[in-house]
Amino acid sequence: MTQKPFVVSNAVGAVVLASVLAFTWLSYHQDAVSLFGILPITWLVVIGVLSGLVFLALPTVIKNLPINTNMVICMVGVGLAARLTLFASEPLWEIDYLRYLWDGGMLANGFDAYALSPNDILSGQVPVAVLVLAYDADGLIEHINYPHLRTIYPPLAEAIFALAYALGEWSLTSWRAVLLAFDLGSLGLMVLLLRHLNRSPLWAAVYWWNPLVIQMMFNAAHMDALLIPFMLAALLFAIRLRPVVMSGFLGLAVGVKLWPVLLFPTLFRHGGLIRRHKILALSMFGLTSLVILFPMITSGLGQRSGLTAFAGSWQTNSALFGAFEHLLTSLFSAFSLYEFDGPKLVRAILAGVLILVSLLLARSSTTRSDQLCQRVLCMTAVLFLLSPAAYPWYASWIFAFVVLAPNPAMMLWTATLPLYHLRFHPFFVENPDYFDHGIVWLEHGPVMVMLLWYRFRSHARW
Repeated sequence: MTQKPFVVSNAVGAVVLASVLAFTWLSYHQDAVSLFGILPITWLVVIGVLSGLVFLALPTVIKNLPINTNMVICMVGVGLAARLTLFASEPLWEIDYLRYLWDGGMLANGFDAYALSPNDILSGQVPVAVLVLAYDADGLIEHINYPHLRTIYPPLAEAIFALAYALGEWSLTSWRAVLLAFDLGSLGLMVLLLRHLNRSPLWAAVYWWNPLVIQMMFNAAHMDALLIPFMLAALLFAIRLRPVVMSGFLGLAVGVKLWPVLLFPTLFRHGGLIRRHKILALSMFGLTSLVILFPMITSGLGQRSGLTAFAGSWQTNSALFGAFEHLLTSLFSAFSLYEFDGPKLVRAILAGVLILVSLLLARSSTTRSDQLCQRVLCMTAVLFLLSPAAYPWYASWIFAFVVLAPNPAMMLWTATLPLYHLRFHPFFVENPDYFDHGIVWLEHGPVMVMLLWYRFRSHARW
C-alpha cells in the first residue's frame, strides 16, 4: 500500500492542530488595530478558509487508511487535542455563550429564564434575589445579545446550561467541558453507526477533525454540540428497529432545538413498522416532546419571546431565503400589492416547503440503513439552505450526518462558511448590502452549484 494516504492524513491533522493554535493566539489579539498589517477579523477568515481547504483532502484518503487500533487512537487523539487547546482561548467575535451561562445560573438558582429578559433585570424591576444573582455574575448580563428578548432555548437545553453552572458558576471552562462530554458522546455514536453501515470508523474524522466544527463549538462555545448526540441516537435506534426508543431520543432532540421534529416522518417510516409499534412510537414522540417543551409553551410566545422573534423576523447569512424574499417583495411592489407582507409570506411558504420535503422523504418506507442516512442528511441540508438564519455553527448538524452519508458538495461548507465572519469587518459593517448580496453567495453558492452538478451527473438522488 502506498504511503500517500498516511502522509495526507498526517498533514491534515497537523493543519487542524495548527489552526486551533492560531485561533487561540488570535483570540488574545482580536482587539488589536492590526496584526502584521492585517485586521484580526481578516486573519480569522483566512485561517478558517485555508484550514477548511486542506481538510477537504481528508475524505478522499480515508478509504485507503488501514483500520487498526493505532489509527483510531490517532483519530480520536488529534480531535481531542484540538478541542482541549481551545479551552485556553477567548471566544472570537461570538458572545452567545453569555446567554447560556446566564440562563443556567437562573435555572440553577430556581428562577424562570422564560419569565424575564436581561433588560427586565437591568431595569431593576425584579425580585431582589434576581438582582443579587446578576451582581454575582459580575456584569455578564450587561453583554448578552438581544437583551430585550427572553431566552429562545428549549427546556432541555436550559437544564444542560444549569448543569454547566453547577460544575462551575459562570464558568466558560465548565460550559466547554459539558460541550466536550456531549461531543465525545457524538463520536461514540458515529462509530457505532459506521459499524452498522459496514464502514471504517475513521470516517468519524469528517466531523471529529472538522476545523469549522471545532472552532465554532470550542472557541465560540455554541450549544449545537448538545443536539447532535440525541439525533444520532435516534438514528441508531431507527436502524436497529427500536421505534419507541428512537422516538424518545428524537423527542429529547426537540427539547434542545425544535427543528428535529422534521426528521420524525423519515425515521418513523424506516423498517415498515406494525400498527402497534407505530402507535407506541407516535405516543412516545408526542409525549416526550410535550413534557419537555411544556415550560416554554406555558411561558407565552409574545413579542418579547426569543422564539417568536426568531421565527418572525430573524435573518442572517442566508442566500436562498434572501433571494426569495427579494423576489416576492419585488413582485408585490410591481403589482402594487402593498397589503401583503412579503417577508412573513416567504417564511410561511418556506416553512410549508420544509414540511413537504419532510413528508416526501418519508413517502416510502425503507429497510436500507444507508438510504435512511441519506434521507436524514437531505432533510438537514434543505433546512439549512432554506433557513432565514444560516449560521456556520448550524452546519455542524450536516457534518454529523455527512460522516454517515458522504457528500463532497456539502463538505465544501467547511471552507466557505468561515467567510461569515467578514460581517464583522469594518467595510461590511458600513456596507452590509455587500455582505448580504455578495459574501453569503460565496458561502453557499459553490455548495449549491456542486449539488446540482452531482444531481445532473448521476441518476442517483442524494
